[in-house]
Amino acid sequence: MDRATGQMASHDGKDPSQDYKVELNLGDIDPESIMAKDPRGTFGPIGKKTYHENVPQVDLCISTTDNANTMLQSSRFKLHELCNFPQFVTVEPDYAPRLLNALKHAVELCGGKPSAF
Repeated sequence: MDRATGQMASHDGKDPSQDYKVELNLGDIDPESIMAKDPRGTFGPIGKKTYHENVPQVDLCISTTDNANTMLQSSRFKLHELCNFPQFVTVEPDYAPRLLNALKHAVELCGGKPSAF
């Protein structure tokens, strides 16, 4: 996330057609929606033999309070949920719990509220 703009971006920016920018307000996020999916390999299921190293990764997911479409992807698409690359964050399994706690704390500090139901 770019601290100055609050935008999240993936990729290295060399190919603008493959850049994904998501504008969001942490106060719009439901802190109870912040979760990690089951680990997966970079190139398929964990344990699958591949030409490159098949490193385990965990996708983080978030949703807005009451599924409001308040997140904006690439200045075109309104979203209420972010999950899976390229939309949000993928981390190593050992780092995921720490990042989840920090993100939940940041959302709560910014006024994020749980969904009504």
